[in-house]
This record gives sequence, structure tokens and C-alpha cells, in this order.
Amino acid sequence: MIKNENGRVINLILNLFLKLLITIALVIIVAFITLKVLGVELKVSYENGKLSLQKQKEFKVQVIDDEYPNIADYQEDSYFYNQLDDNAKAIYLGIQDNLENMKSGNYRIDFGTRFNTLLQTKEGQESLSISYQDAVDALKQDTPGLFYIDFSKVYLNTYSLTEGNTTTHTVFIDQGDNQNYFAKGFNTKSDVVRAVAQVEEVRNLVVSAIPEGSSNFEKILYVHDWLVDNLSYDETLSKDNRSNVFGALVEKSVTCQGYAKAFKYIIDSLSVPCILVKGDATNSQGTTEKHVWNYVQINDGWYAVDVTWDDPIIIGSGELSPEIKYTYFCKGKSFLDNHVEEGTLPGSEEYFKYPELVSD
Repeated sequence: MIKNENGRVINLILNLFLKLLITIALVIIVAFITLKVLGVELKVSYENGKLSLQKQKEFKVQVIDDEYPNIADYQEDSYFYNQLDDNAKAIYLGIQDNLENMKSGNYRIDFGTRFNTLLQTKEGQESLSISYQDAVDALKQDTPGLFYIDFSKVYLNTYSLTEGNTTTHTVFIDQGDNQNYFAKGFNTKSDVVRAVAQVEEVRNLVVSAIPEGSSNFEKILYVHDWLVDNLSYDETLSKDNRSNVFGALVEKSVTCQGYAKAFKYIIDSLSVPCILVKGDATNSQGTTEKHVWNYVQINDGWYAVDVTWDDPIIIGSGELSPEIKYTYFCKGKSFLDNHVEEGTLPGSEEYFKYPELVSD
């Protein structure tokens, strides 16, 4: 008799406990659904034997609507070219038109007597040298895919022939006394062709994954996120390709130059105006250093994107939060609070102008 009574009491307690668990579970599920509908993200954690729900701060990227999402006639290799003088433009185009030939590492680009009139003047040789450096600097800014050429090994040569009272000057570009003008890590044309194919393959995979009909803003956002999610910053500063698109898209480990060049390299193929920007930047620790980032054009406005700083090195087991991931994404003039443009490129006499950013 007592035994049966105890059994009923135990069953009653178990049923009440089970109903309590079901009620708690239903409350949690309803809370999840309700908060999700309201747009609140939750994180479930279990610590010290306790189950808890932690509200995550909601973050949404500010969308920039495109009035005209595609600029079909945009020339990705023209922004800095358009700022050159006529002599520098001729050199720029001479190199650009022979990039396929230059994959041999020792191709000679012959300008013939194109600069003969200039070289007849007293300051002609100096002027041509300046134009050459400006052309090379502009070409490197406009064409981030030139990772296989070391332009410090490319020389502008002048040959003068005098017959009677007439001197004729011809100009050509070659590797000088170097065996070739390949960048470090590339020794043959086969090396270059293989590397270019690898880089193009990755770029094409990224581009093909972007939903059809995406606006310029959506394309920029996708490329930015892909780079942040797939690249890491090279802290060793010892890798041959740490500053170029091969290091970014193939080796996946680069410095700021690699991030910015890879961003432009992919964005260029999407017919979205994008340029490289060089200058100084001051980080949160107050340290100022040389840096490279990008500007992109959406509608009639230019916006700043710093993919490198949107992908900081996380110490320990921390995760990259959305707030950090988009701190320097599509920003206006406030971006320049800790970024300073440097228009004069190393070794150049030309002061390249950057577009003015939109007001925040």
C-alpha cells in the first residue's frame, strides 16, 4: 500500500518535471522565433552548468543604391594614364601594348624616333627620363596584374647617331645588363604564364560566384568579403609575393599592397571604377606607417575601402565581428581622419591627383 502510494508520488513529480522542461523549451523556442522576426541575433552559451542566451548587437552594412549599376564604357586602366603628359602616355602605351611580349623577360620595346624632337632640346634627356618614370608609376597603379615584372630592372635607353650636322635619337626599353626583368620568384616565361593562369582562375571563380544582376555596391561588397574571409596578413614580411595579386589570390598571404591590388584586380573585371591609393595611415595604437588602400566609384561619388584594416589580426580565439569587418568599407571623407593620401609616387616627379571622397 505504502509502496504504491510512493510510486504515484514519484510519477507525479516526474510528470511535473517533464511538463516544466517542455514549457521551458517552448518558451525558448518562441523567444528565438520572436527575436529572429524582430531581427535580433542570439548566441547560446553553456558555462558552469548554466544555459544562457546572449543578445548580439545587430549590425547592418549601409547600402548604397546605384542609380546606374554598370558602367560599360569604363576603362579600368585609364585613371592615372589620363594624368600623364603626351610623352609619358606614349611610353605607357608602348609598354601596355607589349605586356604579352614582356612575359619573355627580355623583350625589347622599340620607340624608334618617337622622341627625337624632344631629345634635340637641352633638357630633353632629363624630361624624357621623368616621363618614363611617371609612365611606369601610372601603369603600375592602373594595372595591378603586373606582378611578374620588376620595373627596377627595366631601362629606357637612348641611341644617338650623328651623320654630318644631323643627330638622330632613337629610344628603346629592355632589361639592360640584367638577364631578365622578371620579379623575384619568376625565372622563365613558363613560370609567368602558369602564374598568370592561376591568378586569373581564382579571379574568375570569385566573379562567377557574384549573383547575376548585382549592383556595383553589391559587387564591391562581395569582393571585399571574399578577400577578408580568405586572405591573411603576412607578418613575416619575407615572402616574395607578399605585395602582389599572386600572393593574395594564390598564396593567400600578403601585406596591404597585396590586399589592395587584389581588390582592384577583381573589381576591374566587373567594370566598376576602382583605383589604388598610396599614403600614410595611423592605426589605433597611434603608429603611422606607409599604407595602400582603394577608392571605388558608385554613381557619381567616390568611396574609400581599406580591405587590410577590415581584416585585422585577431589575438587568441577572438572572432572578427561585423563592426570591425566593415569599419573601413565604402567610407566618405571621415576615412581621411587617419589616412593621408600621398600623390607623389616614389621616384616620380608627377603629382598624381586622387578623386575627392563623398561627404559622410
